[in-house]
Amino acid sequence: MNAKQIIACQPKSSVRSLGMEFTITVNFSTYVVVSMMCLLQSCTTQSEKPVGIESNKELKQLVVKDQELRESESGEPMELLDKVHRKRVLELLVNGDVRTAQDKFNAALILQHTALTYCNDRLISMSPENYLLAHTLARSAFASGYKEAAYLTAATYDRYLLFTEGFQKYGTQNSMAIGQMKCCGRRLTLQ
Repeated sequence: MNAKQIIACQPKSSVRSLGMEFTITVNFSTYVVVSMMCLLQSCTTQSEKPVGIESNKELKQLVVKDQELRESESGEPMELLDKVHRKRVLELLVNGDVRTAQDKFNAALILQHTALTYCNDRLISMSPENYLLAHTLARSAFASGYKEAAYLTAATYDRYLLFTEGFQKYGTQNSMAIGQMKCCGRRLTLQ
């Protein structure tokens, strides 16, 4: 898929300013991510567990299921459950139910499990903006004193960069393993 095909698939809106018309391409999922990042940035940095606020039990359960699935050797596809989990995490974010540093860490852990696919022999992310949102959540958790979020902060940023720009900053993603993946008899390469 080339740039013209990608742009052709995205909604457009026109803006008239000073007698000139500009066409702005808007990717809805990018709009949602940027909006959520602005919302998260507007939150003040709080201690690891604000007084009187408990961590979200549903998020904890989602993480337990997520990790059990990854540790099991059942061979069952993860993407179906991952998709349900990501959708629920986004709903919790929109509803304001991700409040503590641990909640942000848990939400980031779920969001960073975004599906990969291949396109023209290149391994691509189905939704790289999830990695950026996960990075923002992990970074906020770390800044709030949740030290367990340190590695996830770097890993989510590396995933975002890897699947959008083709490189990493911290080297947390094992690109050798990714570069050796095969699908339908083809070797997959990164975008």
